[in-house]
Amino acid sequence: MHRFWIGKKTPGSYQSSAPMLVLGGPYGHYSGETADEILIDYYLLNAKVGDKDYAIRMTLKGPGLPEDGTDRLTREWRPWIIVSPHNGTYNLKVELLGPEGKIPPGGMIERTFTVDGRSD
Repeated sequence: MHRFWIGKKTPGSYQSSAPMLVLGGPYGHYSGETADEILIDYYLLNAKVGDKDYAIRMTLKGPGLPEDGTDRLTREWRPWIIVSPHNGTYNLKVELLGPEGKIPPGGMIERTFTVDGRSD
């Protein structure tokens, strides 16, 4: 990791040994075959998932889902595949939960993506 500034240099709070959640996808716009199955995939730094360790909670809101959305909580390192989503805009929140159930700094990512014109 290398730190750089654009504009005024400010003090940082990044700690290289702290737990961090990185979200690979989804993002942007999906149409045709790419909209048939959408992969929610993440990576963890300085943390491991397990019964006595960290957990991942994924909340998806959008067309065809309950108003409160649908949740997935996992203590295994595996992606979530959204199969045959409806057309429209989805909101995704992915959270890293510590052993005590709290979200560490850098442990939550929210993203919006759109589905339009699946191939089926």
